[in-house]
Amino acid sequence: MIQHFKNYYWKEGRPYGIEPTDENHYYRIVTDPYHKRYSVEEYEKSKFKRIVYDSNLFDFRALKDPRQASWLKESLSNTESLLRNQDDRVVLLEKYTFASDRPRYCHYYIPQGLLVAHHKVFYKDVGDAFDGVILYDTSDRPVMQKSYKVEDEEFTELIEEKWNFNVPK
Repeated sequence: MIQHFKNYYWKEGRPYGIEPTDENHYYRIVTDPYHKRYSVEEYEKSKFKRIVYDSNLFDFRALKDPRQASWLKESLSNTESLLRNQDDRVVLLEKYTFASDRPRYCHYYIPQGLLVAHHKVFYKDVGDAFDGVILYDTSDRPVMQKSYKVEDEEFTELIEEKWNFNVPK
């Protein structure tokens, strides 16, 4: 049976539905029998609206993979970079937005140009609650948060990595 959910949240890089519903606006979380692939679909008045997330395009769980540490960042300009995986394949295109000479936002696109996620960069010295980043899906649901130690306005040592989030209101 396919369930429709009023909302969803992220835990360990996987989407989980909240509160089954029969209302006009809902989300479907679709997975294969082995839970290798996930997608989140959004519907309005029983009509497909968009795909919020598809792990076949970019799997958030890959960010926890130790092999992800071997990804190579290739600068294209001051505001754009390519990320290549350990097989030298282009995985993502990053597009940064700056404020006061610091990156503040980054939008992630698959090589074909489709937006798959974005993150916001936080800095205590400008009034934010912590130093680090929060990764969001395309519906602005937090997927992952990393907090860092800062030295000379640069993120250095990873302090904490969070992969479980509360149910959104």
